[in-house]
This record gives sequence, structure tokens and C-alpha cells, in this order.
Amino acid sequence: MKLFVTATPEKAIGGYEVAHIMHGGWDFSQIPNDSQSDIVALNAIDFVEYNHRKVFVSELVSKLRRDAKLVIVGIEAYELINSVRSRTKSIEEYNNIIGSVKSMGNALDVISVLRAEGLKIDSLQFKGEIYEITTGR
Repeated sequence: MKLFVTATPEKAIGGYEVAHIMHGGWDFSQIPNDSQSDIVALNAIDFVEYNHRKVFVSELVSKLRRDAKLVIVGIEAYELINSVRSRTKSIEEYNNIIGSVKSMGNALDVISVLRAEGLKIDSLQFKGEIYEITTGR
């Protein structure tokens, strides 16, 4: 099984079940542990309260089966700040971004949680202030 996790009303990836983040919370109780071969969390982690991000990532990991892949996409707070400082993003763009999410962190914090959960980091990519972490179990 494959799972697409999001907080925004995007179209799901074909062949993926969808789980929504709503008002900073989530409910994965209907998804059995060790059942997912692929999980893509796009527009998800930044919509979870900051102090719940580790639990959110841990719950995603618990749903992965052996040899599964997990992709987490989020906003890199330091890169966003740098883009405002270097004036590649305006103050208005910055406020629009931070006003639309519940929290913001950085990729290294997410990676440390993933490693603590026993996952191997396959790749970390940046596109501006957006990071994408791909892991394998």
C-alpha cells in the first residue's frame, strides 16, 4: 500500500491512499503499522504544531513496512530567512508563507528523528527554501 499525506487540497498521486492533516492534527489509527511500501508527506510536516513534529515523523515511520520508502517535503526555515535577507523573497512573500503554516523547522532536525527511528537517509535535496528528504527502511 502507498500513502500520500497532505494538509492542502492537492490531487493525490495516482495509486496512493490519502491522509489529511487537519487543524495541526492527524489520525493514522486506521492505517495498520508496517503496511505501507511508500509514504509521501507533501505539505504535511509544516502543518503540524512544532512540538508535535517528532511524534508525527515517528508515526509515519511506524506505518512503513520493510524496504519501504518515505519522502518528507518541508520548508527549511533557515533558507527562507536567508532568501528574505538576500532579498530574493519579499517581506510580503515571507509573511504569506509563515502565515499559511503551523510551524517551520529545518531538514537536519527531521533527519535526526528519522535516524533515531533507524531509517537510512537516501537523499536530501533543496530547491530554494523547500527541502525533500528521501529515506529507506
